[in-house]
Amino acid sequence: MYQFGSRLERRCGKGTSKMAEKILFVDDEPNVLEGLRRQIRKQFEGSYISDPTTVMNVIEAEGPFAAVVSDMRMPNVDGTTLLRSVKDRHPDMVRIMLTGNADQETAVSAINEGSIFSFLNKPCDPKVLTQTLKNAVQHHLLITAEKEVLEKTLAGSIRTLVEVLAKSEPTIFGNAIQLRDLARVHAKLLGGNPWKLDMAAMLAPIGWMTLPHDLSAKVGRGAGLTLDERRLVEGLPQKSAELIGNIPRLEDISRIVRFTQKNFDGSGFPKEMPKGEEVPIESRILRLLGDLLTEAGGPDLTEDAFEELDARRGVYEPDLLSALRGKVRHSLLAEGTIERAEDTATNQDIVKIQVIGQLEPGDMLIDDLRTEDGELASAGNVFLSAAALDTLERLDRARGLVFPVKILRGANAN
Repeated sequence: MYQFGSRLERRCGKGTSKMAEKILFVDDEPNVLEGLRRQIRKQFEGSYISDPTTVMNVIEAEGPFAAVVSDMRMPNVDGTTLLRSVKDRHPDMVRIMLTGNADQETAVSAINEGSIFSFLNKPCDPKVLTQTLKNAVQHHLLITAEKEVLEKTLAGSIRTLVEVLAKSEPTIFGNAIQLRDLARVHAKLLGGNPWKLDMAAMLAPIGWMTLPHDLSAKVGRGAGLTLDERRLVEGLPQKSAELIGNIPRLEDISRIVRFTQKNFDGSGFPKEMPKGEEVPIESRILRLLGDLLTEAGGPDLTEDAFEELDARRGVYEPDLLSALRGKVRHSLLAEGTIERAEDTATNQDIVKIQVIGQLEPGDMLIDDLRTEDGELASAGNVFLSAAALDTLERLDRARGLVFPVKILRGANAN
């Protein structure tokens, strides 16, 4: 039987009462952060940031964290939105909100939605803060312990399913391996949960085992299908999702698989909602990577493959497509496979940007864009979406961006 207490003791530093688990504090007021630091420094290791737009970068650079404590009202990003984003990308992190009395109704609503573990009133009593953080750490350890047990328990069942798929549909299995490996490479960039991406990529094709062998062979040959056969193939994600849904604790994986053929604009299969960011992030990532593998004919992604996907308006999330395209372009440039836009564009396509307000959606950065303290804000050879521009504008206000930079604008950038 799992002994929670013994694990908690092991996770504490030897010979000290300070817990090894780290806590992330987010508040736009440095004085508040300093007060929190003084209150908990003897018992917890903490990181303190005053710019909420950098939270995800800090988690990646300094994590893992057991919990995050965020102020409710901050410039640019409110606490509820921030903690919901943390939940989506790092569900094991326990989420706590600092609120004023006037914010309690909002905070209670957020708790009821499942986004927040607890909330604390400002100013916070040191004893209440300490006990809440201890409870959060214990809850985090319980979550991670359950996840560890779940992963070990499921491993055998999933391995058996995958082995059956490999024997019955070797080509489909090979494609699933390629998709899983590609997702592993780009999960950090695109923001998906690595474990969920792994599971969904490998289990999504199990519906193929329900197809008649002759129909599976026709699909493999690229032969024409009847209307009924086409409907069967189109329904495979739903069939896979139903099979996965019968496995305890794989409900999230089932939902991800169900929407792997759902378009970002809400079209596609299944015809029911959701759309946009309501579609699980892992579904959006697997749809994008799967289609890129098909167009590129393998894991070596090409500019032509990106051009083909870019022409399919509404199918993919623009920010995901743009981010991945920028990363792949950098790799291709480093290998000498393609030339920089500056070397191939006509002079009238190149514009020198002096201030952030001159950038427009659809522009492609030729130069890297950096903050005044030297951090990379956006790599060169990346198309800028409206959402990316909004992020850059906030970053410019908070930290300043270095101009001028050159961009590619016009027909050649589309």
